[in-house]
Amino acid sequence: MNRTSRRDFMRTIAVGAVAAGMPSLLRGATRASVAGWIPPVRADGWDAVPEILARITPPVFPDRAFDAGKFGAVADGMNDCTEALQRAIDACHDAGGGKVNVPGGRVVTGPLRLRGNVNLVVKKGSTLVFNTDPRRFPIVLTRFEGVEVMSY
Repeated sequence: MNRTSRRDFMRTIAVGAVAAGMPSLLRGATRASVAGWIPPVRADGWDAVPEILARITPPVFPDRAFDAGKFGAVADGMNDCTEALQRAIDACHDAGGGKVNVPGGRVVTGPLRLRGNVNLVVKKGSTLVFNTDPRRFPIVLTRFEGVEVMSY
């Protein structure tokens, strides 16, 4: 069974209403004046993209860099670097913000608390690998598909 969505139904009703009123509107109108009567609008919303993009301002971070390696993070793919990464993030935040650079290679971590004005940079060739033990991660109130849930 092919079911019509509410959006398609409302669009059909709107088009029908406009079409029903067209003969009286078009009496004596030229083709050129009719062409400009209804502005073209895309039903999928993509026509709004340029205006949305124009409103976006990229974040600006202070020109300070914190090397997570100097805080003890090692990119060996085995040692847990959670505390070292968190110390680097906290130091960056406490200094007023900047970048925290993750060392090149595989860096294993648990949960991290990202802080304001901190840009966590995982460079090309680096991989941030999160520990797979769910007991390491707190359960928090979050959203999934618009529904508030308790989750990791």
